[in-house]
Amino acid sequence: LHDCFAPAEFLLYEALRLCPEGAAARMWKAREKITSPGGATHTVLRGPENGGSWVVNPSGGLESKGHPIGATGVAQAHEIARQLRGDAGARQVLDGSGAGPARAALQHNFGYNGGAVVAVYRGVSWLDAIGGE
Repeated sequence: LHDCFAPAEFLLYEALRLCPEGAAARMWKAREKITSPGGATHTVLRGPENGGSWVVNPSGGLESKGHPIGATGVAQAHEIARQLRGDAGARQVLDGSGAGPARAALQHNFGYNGGAVVAVYRGVSWLDAIGGE
């Protein structure tokens, strides 16, 4: 998520419907910490009403790694590609079974002019890509 300032993350949880309006703080308070196989600690958020769960900004987000204006979206897409390929090193997020890399990701980015981008990515195995089984 484009967490350019601290409250933005909570506002985006609700705007992206990760939780109902007014429930972001409750979802954050109920968060869990997990450790990836590489040793990185991730925060797992669980949707209070829809039962979903998400790891948000495994790279640390903009407030952690910096905000390269103009390159933020590219950096997000790069992190997502690495996560879906299983190539994110210590930050690797595993799928729900813990057996492989994350299978899907959501990217959110916006700019000073009010433009916003939301994209959903799906990981594709090599066999899926060539039509194999």
